[in-house]
Amino acid sequence: MKTMIPGINKHIMHFTDPFIQNFTLVLNSSPIPSLILENKKPFKISYINGAGVDWFGISGEPIPPFLYLVQEKFINTSSIFFEEDLNNFNQINQSLTFEINDKFQKKWGTVSINTIIQPPNNKHLFCQILDTSALRSSITTLNEMCFYDSLTNLYNRNYFHMELKRNEGGRAFPISFIFIDADNLKYINDSFGHEKGDELLCNIAGILQKCFRKEDVVARIGGDEFVVFLPNCNKEQVNQAICRVDKRLKFFNKNNPANRISFSVGWATANKGDDLISALNEADINMLKNKRKRKTQLLFTEKKN
Repeated sequence: MKTMIPGINKHIMHFTDPFIQNFTLVLNSSPIPSLILENKKPFKISYINGAGVDWFGISGEPIPPFLYLVQEKFINTSSIFFEEDLNNFNQINQSLTFEINDKFQKKWGTVSINTIIQPPNNKHLFCQILDTSALRSSITTLNEMCFYDSLTNLYNRNYFHMELKRNEGGRAFPISFIFIDADNLKYINDSFGHEKGDELLCNIAGILQKCFRKEDVVARIGGDEFVVFLPNCNKEQVNQAICRVDKRLKFFNKNNPANRISFSVGWATANKGDDLISALNEADINMLKNKRKRKTQLLFTEKKN
């Protein structure tokens, strides 16, 4: 039985069993991407319906075998043994399920495979794709709402504390924290409006994003408070990170004299066996000490002048 898809017919085999013939007739009009595969590597496609052609983005012949089609266009995300599982799949009345996502179109799908038999004992694999792209998109949106700060696009307090808990007793020690508090945010909001205050916070976020490693967690945890979680970072390395922040801050202020930024910084390091919350509080205390020291220096300079 051939599927009636213009230009994609030559590779489709004839099925002699009436059940499978009727089966493919039903699948022709199904909106669910559906395929029938040969039950041996590389799992040539014996049948594919129109929804399957559209979903896989097949534009003409020759259609590659299913194994190559998946490996070429998709990433299997649920099992590193995809090819081995497919090779060993010979069970009747059992399903093989795995998830794939399109490398180019950000398309997600759950693949379900079952065995069907055409006499005399000629096994085929029946494959259907459940498109989960909309579900994935919704999950991504929810994650962004739950774990990202809507103003700065940094991680938020929820995500930061989740990472804190996840790393308790882990292998990422020494762990360092940098506490950063924006100076004069209330004054800027009251004097120039909240848009100017938001601009200040976004500029600080932009500076911080350029100063840390991929594995570091940079978060905004309060109105004017930022914190950086640095796994596998000792005291010398956290000092180097703070120097990068200071260098980037000076560069920004030099190039933006009308929107100069200042903030107070404190840090602390937790070694194996230390309590992470205690180290975080120590970084907060050190930040407050730095803020008071800078205010005292500024007041002394003003009196001197």
